[in-house]
Parts: sequence; structure tokens; C-alpha cells
Amino acid sequence: MRVGEVLYLRWGDVILDAGREALRVREAKNGLERTVIVGPTATPRTLRGLRAARRALGRAPSDHDILFRSNRGTRVSYEAIHYQWAKLCQAAGLVDTSGGPRYTPHQLRHTGGSELIAQGQRVEIVQRVLGHRDIRSTLGYAELQEAQVRAPLESSPLTRRSGCVRPCAAARGARLPQSWSRAGKAAYSGLPRHRTGHRRGPACPDVRRRRRARPC
Repeated sequence: MRVGEVLYLRWGDVILDAGREALRVREAKNGLERTVIVGPTATPRTLRGLRAARRALGRAPSDHDILFRSNRGTRVSYEAIHYQWAKLCQAAGLVDTSGGPRYTPHQLRHTGGSELIAQGQRVEIVQRVLGHRDIRSTLGYAELQEAQVRAPLESSPLTRRSGCVRPCAAARGARLPQSWSRAGKAAYSGLPRHRTGHRRGPACPDVRRRRRARPC
């Protein structure tokens, strides 16, 4: 959720019924209302904190009561959020050369969206969670990291095997082209053979081109 969406939450937007835990976002940046799912598995700390805050009130809160209030009973300001965030970053050592926070609260939102994509969640689900009106905004979180690209390539049988993947024309007894010169035919005859018995050379279109021909 965006910082502004969190600050404008009211108790009427909080649903804590078992199996239906959620937050209604009415003051969204793009004006699009949505429901953010919370639960004991996905967001256990958030759920425990909300239930503890409701018990601390000692009464049933009104739907119009502000969820996050300051000591004066007013809505928490952006300045207060960034002040507390700066203190947390300093305590964790996440500061730049000037002593300011190295990251911003909004970057947590980007990290959450990127992690959902990396876990294999559908883009439409991530779009719903982040509250994007246009799915193209969500696709910006789907940038693949090098490790995500390397893993499937290294495990692919096509990249681990050498030689032909399937029998080619030469393995089926195809004759050499008549246009080849005697020198070309002699050079082809001297190439090492595949397991299938045919020569490894220009007549084998399935073989990856290499500078030196090696036995399969």
C-alpha cells in the first residue's frame, strides 16, 4: 500500500472477521477503490497489530475513527512517517554518505511487487494488490534478474547436450549435394561421426556450429 493510503484508513475500512481479513482502500492515488487482503499466513504481524490496537481501545471503534492517530488524536502526518522512517534506517545502518535514509518507504512497495513477480504470481494478481489501474505499470516490476534467466537455461537439456537433438537429413541417408567439390566431399568424409553414424558437417543442419568438430 502507498503511504497516503495507509494514513487515510479508518476503522470502518478494517475487516477482521476470520477468513475475510482485509483493508478497504477508499482514498487511492488513482481514485480506484480496492480491497487489500491480509491474513494469518501472508501478513501475520499486520493482522496481530490491528487486533491488538482494537483491543487497546477498550470499546468498539466507530467506522469514521482514524486508524492511525497521533498523540493529539489527529491523523498521522507524512512528516511524522518520514521522521520515524529515518530513525529506523539510522538504527539499521541504512544511511547514505550525508546521513539520510538510503531508501524510501515507497521502495518497500516496489520490493513487495517485485518479489511477488519473482515468486511466480500472475501479473493480474500483483496489479490487484498494488492497485494499478493500467497493467503496464505492473509490468515494470517484472524485470527479470540475471539469476532468473540463468537458472532455466542451465537446466535445459538443449544447452547441456552436444550434437544433434534429433536425427537430421544425413542420418536418414541423404546424399551429398552434387554441387560440392571433390575437396569439400573429402573434407566432409574426414569429419568425426555422430552416434547415429552420419558425419558431422554441413549436411547436418541440427548440429550447432563450432570451430572444431568433436565426436558426440
